[in-house]
Amino acid sequence: IYVCICGYATEYSHRETNGGQLSLLAYPLALISPCWLLAPNESNQVALAAAAPQQPEDHDATPSKPLYFFSISPDACTNPSYYWVGPYDTISKRFDLASAQGPIRLDLGNVLYAPNILDDAAKGRTLLWGWAQEQRNKVDVYDYAGCLTLPRVLWLERPAARTLDVAPGLWTLHQQPLSELVELRHPHNSWCLQDALPPGVSDLIVDGGAKMPVPNVSGPFLDMELLFQPAAAINDNEPRCSASGLLLQSWSSGPEGSAALIYYWDTGVLEVVYEAIDPATLTFSLAAPGARRVGGRLQRPPVPGSPLALRVFLDYSCLEVFTGNGEVLTARVYRGSAPNSSSSSLLGFPSSGIDFISVDGSTRLIHFAAYEMRPAFRSGISNEEAAMASSPLPCSSLLEGMERVTLVSTAGGVAA
Repeated sequence: IYVCICGYATEYSHRETNGGQLSLLAYPLALISPCWLLAPNESNQVALAAAAPQQPEDHDATPSKPLYFFSISPDACTNPSYYWVGPYDTISKRFDLASAQGPIRLDLGNVLYAPNILDDAAKGRTLLWGWAQEQRNKVDVYDYAGCLTLPRVLWLERPAARTLDVAPGLWTLHQQPLSELVELRHPHNSWCLQDALPPGVSDLIVDGGAKMPVPNVSGPFLDMELLFQPAAAINDNEPRCSASGLLLQSWSSGPEGSAALIYYWDTGVLEVVYEAIDPATLTFSLAAPGARRVGGRLQRPPVPGSPLALRVFLDYSCLEVFTGNGEVLTARVYRGSAPNSSSSSLLGFPSSGIDFISVDGSTRLIHFAAYEMRPAFRSGISNEEAAMASSPLPCSSLLEGMERVTLVSTAGGVAA
């Protein structure tokens, strides 16, 4: 008997015991990679190349041979999705993994799974979206299992010779949010840093350890644009900025409510750090030992001395982060439900619960714009459903899960 369970091809056989009973034996044969995806024809390749921004020095904007995008979501949905870029033989129906570039993580987060593509022939582009899973293990509570990510436009581009981790001349996959998403921005509820600065001032220096609240916007749907880099030190005694990013404050007392989207300048790592209980203080802290981290090192980080560009979307608990160089991090941040719309910050502005932060030294904030977004459809979601969509995992459920893992481990099994 051959079956496939949880991504494994398994052979089942039976044998008779001394008592005359039959026992079932299972032998894993091979790992199956479900949810595989291959751009089906050369028109997709044309769209991938045509969508790339053309550089004046780029004399070879289109590959000499058709390249295909091949993606798999291996085994369980807790694993990341990977992709390759390489040739596909239409005669033998084979994708040449040996000569392809990859495997490369399609998303630096931990919730994207089973991506799919759409050939938008009318606009000459290839779009991708995937399943953004939930990270809560409560059962019999929710009547849904995650959501779809925002549509992403794909294209291939040659990286500059100075780009880290990618050899010059190779093609790299870029992912950017759909341009039509700007049409969902609220026409009035927005904030732009440049509008708040005095005449003649083009940027803002955020000191190390300081927080700059994002004013004028609130609600569960936000679209933010950022451009920032470490500020030049005034003197040798001033510490250098080690990391910069956004603090996503929690409105709930549950575990992992608050989180920080952080970029580390020395390592090129972009990640989401979740608060955890600090055993020394018995309080929730982002700096607690063992705090959960989701993300990884960028394949195409900004070169030293250059700023990092981010496009950040928040849709209740779903966080999608696009870098200016075409990489993506998707994660879940359960901050709970925001106070009613009449709540405001100390300055009297609506509160987003989001701060820009700088670690150690100062950060030069070159651009920051935040927009409330309107739903694309009238879903008719109730207040109760809205609260449930953004609520963190209750402590009781977290403890129950830990107890189950302990019991299984004690019994000598494998915790699932």
